[in-house]
Amino acid sequence: MSEEFKPVTISTQDEMDDLFKERLSREAKKYESYTSPDALTQLKADYEKQISDLKNAAATEKAAYDAKIAQHEADAAKTRIAIAAGLDIKYASRLVGKDEKEWKADAEALAKDFKTVHVPPLADPEGPVTGNSAEQAALKGMLSQLNGGN
Repeated sequence: MSEEFKPVTISTQDEMDDLFKERLSREAKKYESYTSPDALTQLKADYEKQISDLKNAAATEKAAYDAKIAQHEADAAKTRIAIAAGLDIKYASRLVGKDEKEWKADAEALAKDFKTVHVPPLADPEGPVTGNSAEQAALKGMLSQLNGGN
């Protein structure tokens, strides 16, 4: 910058316009590598769309995981209720209702249907037989033959 100062003499508007154009051209070159405001606006819009898309995807994924968690919790509750009602675990998935109260009522109703009725034997096969020992021996022999000779 050792140039000497040269006074500018302008005699016409065209000369002045040329001077300004030259100066503006030099300034524009300094900022050529900068992004234009329109490009920045478009870039911002693109990023906002990406953010929106990612938020929507995350919300959808979260909803799917929440549904899976709710299903696992329901399955665990149904299993617990089935066991408490005395049902086999395989019947836990068959319980119907919206909540634990309804599942419990269904499990109790189902358990009533599966209760086995224990019928006592008509006679004790080893119990006392009245009569003499010869009669008892004959009966035991018959029973032995019926059982296959054991």
